[in-house]
Amino acid sequence: EVFDEPPVFTDTQILALATQDDADIFLRNRTITGDLVVTGDRVKISGLGASGTALGDGITHTVQINGQITIGADDLILEGIHFVCSLDKSIKFSAASSNLTLRRCTFENTFVGTANSLQGAAWIHGGGERLSGTVLIQDCTIKDYASWMLADPTTSSSVDPAVRLEDFTLTKCKFVNCAGSIAVRGNQANPNGIVRFTHNGIE
Repeated sequence: EVFDEPPVFTDTQILALATQDDADIFLRNRTITGDLVVTGDRVKISGLGASGTALGDGITHTVQINGQITIGADDLILEGIHFVCSLDKSIKFSAASSNLTLRRCTFENTFVGTANSLQGAAWIHGGGERLSGTVLIQDCTIKDYASWMLADPTTSSSVDPAVRLEDFTLTKCKFVNCAGSIAVRGNQANPNGIVRFTHNGIE
């Protein structure tokens, strides 16, 4: 009896799946090099085999992606992945995007140099005012971000964004060797819903 070997996908082929609607991508024991550009709606990318917690002994991963994350899609879920970015923005937005979940991930920055407006690296940069809806960031480790802006999901550090967040929760995360602040800005005429920061640790 002959069994076909499962196909072996290249990094480029795996990253390309994130441009398709309803892609459900499971990864294990792999390091992928290349920017993750998500333009498909309802994409879920899961790193299997992640163990531990951010606030416990730390999260260990079997999957690492080396590159920047650019989001232009609705209902994205990233979980169980170690992301390493050498650029000054680890997560940015290219088009209107609603509903984002980041769960059990590690975001590590290796950007070197301060000759830029951010004077270091930002974890989430909301330039273009594109993120809306519900945001959940849970049990993640955020490491080595040196910018005065750690995260500003809805703006590039400006007032009265055109977007509205229905609900924003950042919980059970650990921040290691990070500078800067987190701002979740809303429009004065159409304010955000509830914003929660709970049970997070700073080292």
